[in-house]
Amino acid sequence: MAGNVLEWCSRAWQGDYESYEQKVTDDLTVDGRRVLRGGSFFDPRGGVRCAYRDWSDPVIRDNGVGFRVVMSLGS
Repeated sequence: MAGNVLEWCSRAWQGDYESYEQKVTDDLTVDGRRVLRGGSFFDPRGGVRCAYRDWSDPVIRDNGVGFRVVMSLGS
């Protein structure tokens, strides 16, 4: 699905991976930037891949940013 839109992640943005596990949070009550993944049709060809990582503030609207709805099928 890479290339459709950048997808929002619950993970708060960290600029680097130094001590990443100790600093990162998925707490949605924390304000600030969130991770975007996947690349969109607005991005250069090199950015349209699953490993592409960027950030944005959730209050900003953008035509190239969206989300994927996921449902667990487990019992």
